[in-house]
Amino acid sequence: MAITKNKLLRDEIENISAHNAARIIGVSTATIRNWVKAGDISVSATKPLSFTKKEILALKENINSGKILRLTTRANKSQSKEFLIPAEYAANFDIIKPVIEIYKTHNLDIEAVLFFAALRLVHRQGEVKIENIFAIDSFVWKRASLKNEFLKWHSALKDFEKKKAYCEIYEIADSGDNEDFFGLLYQSLSSVGAKFSKGAYYTPADIVEASIKSGGSHVIRFVDPCCGTGKYLLTAAKILRLKPENIYGFDSDHIAVKLARINLLLFYKGKGFSPHIYCLNSLTDTIAETFDLVATNPPWGAIDSRLQGNEKYFETFSQFIIKSLSILKGGGRLSFILPESILKTKIHSAIREHILRKTQISRIVKLGRRFSGVFTDCIRLDLINEPAKQNTKIAIEEGNTITTISQSRFLANPNYAFTTNISDADEAFLKKIFSVKHTTLKGHADWALGVVTGNNKKYVLSKKLAGTEPLYKGSDVHKYTLCEPKSFIKFEPSDFQQVAPAHYYRAKEKLVYKFISNRLTFAYDNGQALTLNSANILMPKLPDMHIKVVLAYLNSDVFQYISRKLFSTHKVLRGNLEMLPFPVIDNATHDKIVRLVDNILAGKDEHGALEEIIFSTFHLNKKDQAIIFAE
Repeated sequence: MAITKNKLLRDEIENISAHNAARIIGVSTATIRNWVKAGDISVSATKPLSFTKKEILALKENINSGKILRLTTRANKSQSKEFLIPAEYAANFDIIKPVIEIYKTHNLDIEAVLFFAALRLVHRQGEVKIENIFAIDSFVWKRASLKNEFLKWHSALKDFEKKKAYCEIYEIADSGDNEDFFGLLYQSLSSVGAKFSKGAYYTPADIVEASIKSGGSHVIRFVDPCCGTGKYLLTAAKILRLKPENIYGFDSDHIAVKLARINLLLFYKGKGFSPHIYCLNSLTDTIAETFDLVATNPPWGAIDSRLQGNEKYFETFSQFIIKSLSILKGGGRLSFILPESILKTKIHSAIREHILRKTQISRIVKLGRRFSGVFTDCIRLDLINEPAKQNTKIAIEEGNTITTISQSRFLANPNYAFTTNISDADEAFLKKIFSVKHTTLKGHADWALGVVTGNNKKYVLSKKLAGTEPLYKGSDVHKYTLCEPKSFIKFEPSDFQQVAPAHYYRAKEKLVYKFISNRLTFAYDNGQALTLNSANILMPKLPDMHIKVVLAYLNSDVFQYISRKLFSTHKVLRGNLEMLPFPVIDNATHDKIVRLVDNILAGKDEHGALEEIIFSTFHLNKKDQAIIFAE
C-alpha cells in the first residue's frame, strides 16, 4: 500500500514535457500545444511547457473513453484498427486477402499468423519437411540456420488454442511471385494506427533500389538501422552482391526482425549463417560496427525517446541521421528517404546545419508523393561522411532534370535552408533584390490566427441567420479584396477551440491572407470581419509605411518570386513573411502606391502601374523583370 501511495504522489507532482505528453496520448507535440491554447489542458509551467503526469493520464483516459469528443477525433488516427493495403501492393491483394479474413474472423494472434505463413513459405521452397505443423520437433530441416530461427520463434509464441484456424492459415498462405511477401502480409495485418504511431510505411521498390545503387560499387558492409522485414537488406544483397555476413539490420519491432532474418536466409539459398539482424533501438543502443553504406526509409515524425545531448534534433529521422553518420566509415555513404520539409522548414534547421558542416551532400532527389496514405512530398538525401570542400557541388534531381548547386551556398541561407530550386543565377538575382535598403515585418507586426471552431459543421453556417455575421475562409481571400461571404457564424468565443483576442478581428484596418496556398494572397479589410483559421490576420507596423503599401508589396510579382524561390511551400508561414524585404522609399513613391491601391480597392485596374513602381523601388530593369515573369 505504501508503494501505491508513493506512486500516486509522484504522479501528482511529476512534471513531463510537451514532447512526452504527446507520446503518452499518441498525438503530435503541435496538437498538444493547440489543446493548451484552447484550454483543454492545464499546464504546470509555460517555459518550457510542461504538465503534471496526473493531468496527462487523466486527459488520455477521457479521450479514450470518448468523454472529450472534440479531442477524440484527433487522437483516433493513432488508435485506428482499420486494415489498409498499401496501393503499391494492390496487384497482390488476392494473395493475402484470405489470410486477412481468417485472421479477423477468428481474432488470431498476429505473430502466430506470420509464423505459420513463414513456415508455409520455407516448406514450399523445399527447406523443410513437415507432417504435423504443431509438432515442430519432428520437422526435417535442410539447414540448421533456418531450424534455429523457427525453433526460437516457436518457443516465444502463445498456446495455439485455435489450431483449426492456424491450419487454414498454413494451407492458404501463398507468396506468389512477390519477393516482399512478408512485408506485404505484415503491413496488411497491421492496423493503420500501428503504422502511424511508428511513422512506418511501405517503401516502393524503385526507391529502395536507387538508394542502394547510390552507394557505388565499393560497398563491402551495409546496414539498414530500421530494417522492418528486410526490403533494403534483400535489395542490397541482390544489387551489391554482398556476403551475408556483411549485411546488417536493426529494428525495434521483434516480429519484423524475425521475418527479416528468415527473408535473408531464404535469399542466400544453401548457405548456413546466422543473419546480423537484431532487435534493438538503433537510436539508443550501442552499435560497435562501422559500415560503408547506410540506407533506409526512417520513421518520420514518430515520437521516440530523445538521444541525450541531441535534444535539438527532436524529429526521429534527424536522430537517425546523426546516429547513422556515427557508424559510417570516413568517406562512407548515407541514403535516406525523408519528407521534403527537411529542406527548408525552420524546425529542421539544426539537422541541416549538422549535415552542412559534417558531410558532403552528393545528391538530393525530389520524389514527390510516393507513399500510400501520406500526403507529403518526399526526397532522397545522399550524403558522404566527410566534410564538404569549398567547391563541393550537389546534384539536384527532379524527374529527368539534373542541376548542380554549390553546397557552400546553403551555409549562408537563413536557417541553413536547402534552397534546391535556386540556380546560381537565381542566387545572384536574389542578392540583388535583398541588397536594396529595406526593413522587414520581424518585430514590426501583430499576427493572429483565424477562428478554430473545433466543429465547423456545427458552428459554420451557409446562410445568414439572426445573430450571425460573415465569416471569411481562405477561399474567400482574393488579391486586395475579400469576396462576398459564403459562410456565417454566431461569434461566441467560449464555444470554440481556439480564438484570437477579439480586437484583432475588430481592428479598423487589417490584412487577411490565405494560409493554405503556394502563392501570397493578401486582402485589405476595414470592416472588422471574422476569419476562419484558413484565413489569418496580419497588422503591419512598419515605420513610416502605410498598411496599403505593405499590401501592395505582399501581392507583388517580386514577392511572389521570392516566395517561390526561398520558401516553396503550400502554407504561408509567419516566419517566411518576416523575411521579406520592404524597400525604404521616399514620400512621393509611398503616397503614389497608396493612391493606386485605393483605386484597385475601388475596382479600377491599376495593377500594371503598381507593379512598375514596385519594380523601380528594387532597381529592377526590363531584363530583371523578364526573369521574374519567366517563373
